[in-house]
Amino acid sequence: MLRIRYFLEYLPLYLLYRLCRLLGFSNASALGGFIGRTIGYGYAKLHGVADNNIQRVFPHLSLDDRNTLIKKSCDNIGRTFFEYFVLDIADQDPKFKCSQVNSKILEHLAADNPPVMLFSAHLGNWEMGAKSITDCGYSLTPIYRPINNPYVDALILKCRRHIVTGQIAKGRRSGIESMRTLKSGINMVVLADQKYNEGVDIPFFGVSAKTADGFVKLARASGAKIIPLLITRHNKTEFIVHFSDDIMDPKNQSIDEILTQCNTHIESWIKTYPDQWFWFHRRWDKKLYKKHEQG
Repeated sequence: MLRIRYFLEYLPLYLLYRLCRLLGFSNASALGGFIGRTIGYGYAKLHGVADNNIQRVFPHLSLDDRNTLIKKSCDNIGRTFFEYFVLDIADQDPKFKCSQVNSKILEHLAADNPPVMLFSAHLGNWEMGAKSITDCGYSLTPIYRPINNPYVDALILKCRRHIVTGQIAKGRRSGIESMRTLKSGINMVVLADQKYNEGVDIPFFGVSAKTADGFVKLARASGAKIIPLLITRHNKTEFIVHFSDDIMDPKNQSIDEILTQCNTHIESWIKTYPDQWFWFHRRWDKKLYKKHEQG
């Protein structure tokens, strides 16, 4: 029965995948944007988490301004989700563009240098960072969260495998596999902006937030440098991959110092591109959201 349920959950997603393949990158993106700012926006308003987060980060925004920001963010998430199915054929679409800022940093990703641990956030279309790097001929392996449904998980892996060197699932063996990957000279990337209950308390917009520290420990143990990576969306289907000059060496700084720098970068990105961040998860302690709901 469980297998049947998983298949029934997977079937609509597979049909959506086939539809996006027929539409092409820009049309699939447009459809995703429409669904995001209509159905997605309605759910986000009902859920309330996004509005809570925005009030914490931008306390002076009016209700109308917050609603506009939520709608734009829903548009971006909808586009990103639908674009996921057509990442490998994006270059065939004349409306798709992806450029780089400060690409000289790519030299640090060369095979004859120590490996690099890149960190980014759920902002813009974050998958475009991997595509941009591997298109330039550099290795890159992400750590990803597996999906319980094995059919859906296999489809997601299939979509991403065209733009990465390998993929490591979070779990008991992810640390060992990640260490082997880095020590073999393959670069890695993590998304470091979501809550991790087993993480350490690091300020995020002035409020303590559980922050994942595993990627810093991996970088320290393997001799990898840590480099911030920002991906932004422009003109709907154009993207810019920003490489930061702030190259961090975990051997010379404490884990808390590195994580504080990482959160500072992410805060700056969100302030600059607020309509492109994923506002819809509980980044801070649950009690902060309960207080808001009760108030």
